[in-house]
Amino acid sequence: MSELIHHRLTTLDVAQLADVLTRRGILMAPWPSDLVDLSARLSEPESIADAFLRQPAPHVSVISAVVLDRRLGRASSVESVAAWLGAGTDTVRSIVDELTAALILWIDEDDRVVLPATYPMRPNLGEPVGVMLGRQSLARLRTIAATLSVRGDGFKQDVVDRLIAFYEDGAAVRDLVATATSAEQQLLGECARSGAGTAYQGYMTNAAGRWSVDRGLLWWVGDDRAWMPLEVTLALLGDGYTLPFAPEPPRLETRPIPTDQLEAESATKLLRFAECVARIVKSVAGAPITLLKSGEIGVRTVKQFAKDLGFHTDEVVMAFHLAEALYLLVAVEPPPPAGRRKKVQGPATLEAGDVASMWLAADTAVRASSLLTEWWTSPSMALGGSDARERVEYAPPQRVRHTVVQTYGGVPEGAGAVNHGQVSDAVTWYAPFMHPGDIELLSPFIRTEAEMLGALAFGAVTSVGRALLLGSDVNPVVAELVSGAHAKAVIGADLTAVVFGPPESGLSQFLDDVASRESTGSATTWRFGKGSVRAAFDRGANADDLLADLRRYSESGVPQALEYLIRDVARTHGGVSVREVGSVIVSDDEPLLREVAANRRLSKLGLVVLAPTVVGSAVSAARTLEALREAGYAPVERDGSGEIKLDRSALASDAPGEIDYRDARFDDATFTADPMVLAAHLVDVHELSADSSHDDARLLGGFPMMRDRYQFLAGTPTVVEYDGDVHLVHSACVRDGAIQLWNVDRGRYEVVEPGVITPV
Repeated sequence: MSELIHHRLTTLDVAQLADVLTRRGILMAPWPSDLVDLSARLSEPESIADAFLRQPAPHVSVISAVVLDRRLGRASSVESVAAWLGAGTDTVRSIVDELTAALILWIDEDDRVVLPATYPMRPNLGEPVGVMLGRQSLARLRTIAATLSVRGDGFKQDVVDRLIAFYEDGAAVRDLVATATSAEQQLLGECARSGAGTAYQGYMTNAAGRWSVDRGLLWWVGDDRAWMPLEVTLALLGDGYTLPFAPEPPRLETRPIPTDQLEAESATKLLRFAECVARIVKSVAGAPITLLKSGEIGVRTVKQFAKDLGFHTDEVVMAFHLAEALYLLVAVEPPPPAGRRKKVQGPATLEAGDVASMWLAADTAVRASSLLTEWWTSPSMALGGSDARERVEYAPPQRVRHTVVQTYGGVPEGAGAVNHGQVSDAVTWYAPFMHPGDIELLSPFIRTEAEMLGALAFGAVTSVGRALLLGSDVNPVVAELVSGAHAKAVIGADLTAVVFGPPESGLSQFLDDVASRESTGSATTWRFGKGSVRAAFDRGANADDLLADLRRYSESGVPQALEYLIRDVARTHGGVSVREVGSVIVSDDEPLLREVAANRRLSKLGLVVLAPTVVGSAVSAARTLEALREAGYAPVERDGSGEIKLDRSALASDAPGEIDYRDARFDDATFTADPMVLAAHLVDVHELSADSSHDDARLLGGFPMMRDRYQFLAGTPTVVEYDGDVHLVHSACVRDGAIQLWNVDRGRYEVVEPGVITPV
């Protein structure tokens, strides 16, 4: 089979080969080094099964018709396939062209359909009778022949040939069945229509189906079922039988949806979800979460986050799921107990990961794109709970996710599906091998996830959803989508700021820092107050900078009431300082300090006047600060040197701008090949042969560990040094005594001489 596929590959041009690479998913590192390697991968059972299971119903029907011709020992053609399907040759030829583009089958120079691999037939009409006869002893064959009044003399093959001729005669088979009892005829009819065999207890004398088994109309293979051979099935189904064929997907009930409304909803949902993730990451960075013993986040924690942040619980669950998948949040095991005595180890905590600050500092489009891409390729589901997780083995979430979105993609442009139940039913057209029960269970959760991320809206696929389906780079699509985000707010005299539509991330972050968010949705509202403004001052802001930023973000200037509020807080901010020496309250304003010491609301601090400008507190600086603020003062905290301590979160918002989050980790997108570039390379090198007898020590002298050499030559992404520089490379292989590899930094294939590569 590999040789057959390899020969076909050598006849393809660059564009055709690129199409094969795209349709079969051979674009992730390590990339195939030549056409021999590619043909071997395309011939692997996993690759064949994956390609077959991704085909929609009409394509499966075409493959089944070719398999049927093969089982009957006939050459298959477009015309014979069309006859089995009861379809026009033009319709069949268009499907054959698509299957050819995926190298599942193709037409040879004699106009015959070539099917290089073995595929199942749907529906299963049974194995050829010749296969079943060949498994029997000569004595058994002669007994059946005598029952059918067929000559049983001669060698085994002679008897087999005579019996095959009998079963291939549809009229003779139907005449034989007509002599059976009505119960036996009903059993045979049901078996032919279902293709699933029938229960049969061969050890029972009067077992149902014994009459048919004795005549070879059913074959008992030793288990509790008897199976009907292909020729008998076709005879009972009739001469005009055709395979099930649905060239068009089911028609869905739709309603008009303007494109601009669809894209606006997509942008709003995607920005909202990206903001949800950002706020959760910031919150966890400041206060890590204690995980359950199972390593999961507790339901109460999720509900509390949803309540505090103003998001739906499904959004919070999804946000945690993708944040962990992107390593923005990581589970940290507690250190082992100290000492010899065995102590119970504490629970694990969820904390901000190393790349979290870079992700938060990244552009809005980059953050949103990373979430979309991770969701699209994720092998697990966030929603659905334990019921959905139990289905993972039988219904891979990634495949179901792609199929559900693809089904919505079948809705005409400018319209949206009205009945989501119809869509779930239509999924079986796009994925005929998925169990309807799995689709019914998982589809609603996948639709909810897709709507959160803006891939679906109003029952239709959005621009980012189409980019995901096409396998395109979503970054430019997302960048254009979010470019319409609002960068201005309406600030009112009632001390509120309102953004009508999705807020731009910079605006959202600024308002979160200086005001309290009150509502989210089609419009987002923040409210300014003494506490929120004071918190901004605690983080290092000053009145002039705050007012300047507000004028920049406001659509119509800063209301006088808000300016008065900020100036008023600025006048009192820092008038009282807290200095941790156990702690003490320090102020140059002696009357103010006497007032503090005499304030009954602060009696719990155990205040004592140490000097005209110093009052001692019995509690910590943090608790003293909190009590003073509750009493209406605006203190600041100073460190041991007397400098004001700024209240910064664990994640700095001013992370180095030159560090791109996408470069902070090995991302699958980094190793996604340009199919045209890879195809051009394969066409150029397909006649060369790899050197399989190389000397690893000579070629990779800079790799001290054999394990590192093995991983490098297996195509694993590796950071190496050569030509006086450091490079990220992958898909390395030995060719003609040198090392061929893909240089990610330079975006090209390179051939490196032996012994000059060193791992970093």
